[in-house]
Amino acid sequence: MQYYKRNGCWNYAGAPIGDYGTAYIYRGLIALGGFGANPPEMAIYPNATTDSEGNELTGASSYIIHLSKEQLDLLNKNDGFGFWSITAYGKDQYLIANDENRYCINDRNAVFNEDGSIDIYVSNTAPKDSEKYPNWLPVGEDSFSLYFRIYLPCDEILENDWTMPSIEVYEEQSDVPSTGDFTIVYITIAFVSAMGIYAIAFKNKKIKI
Repeated sequence: MQYYKRNGCWNYAGAPIGDYGTAYIYRGLIALGGFGANPPEMAIYPNATTDSEGNELTGASSYIIHLSKEQLDLLNKNDGFGFWSITAYGKDQYLIANDENRYCINDRNAVFNEDGSIDIYVSNTAPKDSEKYPNWLPVGEDSFSLYFRIYLPCDEILENDWTMPSIEVYEEQSDVPSTGDFTIVYITIAFVSAMGIYAIAFKNKKIKI
C-alpha cells in the first residue's frame, strides 16, 4: 500500500490518514482497525512484530531497544511538546497482564543513561541487573507486537528522514563465572601457592641462589 511507511523493523500508516480526501479505500482499511485516526502531524503509530533481524518477537527471547540522544532530540524537537511511548501487545492485541502493572515505557518514566540515551529492555522475566529494571517492559511467553507512539512529530520524523531504534536480541551476563574465569582463578592460586612454598624454603635456606 502506497500510504504505508517502513523504517527499519517498524511500519506505520502515513498521510493522508486522518484527512483522507478521496482516498476511500485507505479510509476503509484504517476503519477496519478502528474508527477515527489522527493525522500524522498529530501522531504516528509505528508497529513492530519482528526484531531487526526479521525474526518474530516472542517471550522466548529478550530484547533491547536503544534510543540514542540524537533520536530523543528529534522526538522532543517540537518546542519540547512532543512525547512518545512504547507499548507491548499480545497476540490478541490487548495489553499484556503482568505483576508489575507496567504496560509502557515513555519519555516520562524512562531512566536515561549518562550519555543522554535510553535503553529499554523487553522480556518475559525481569532483568537480573537492578539498574535495568526501571526500563523493563514485561511481555508474556508468546509472540507479541510493539507500538511506538510518537506525538507531535517533527518534520524529519514526518518525512521518514530519520532512523528508528532497532530491536536487538540480547543475553544477560550470567552471575556464574565462566570456565575461563575459573581457569584464571586456578592458575592464580597455583602461582601464589608455589611462591609461598618457595619463600618458606628460601627462609629455611633449603634453596641456594
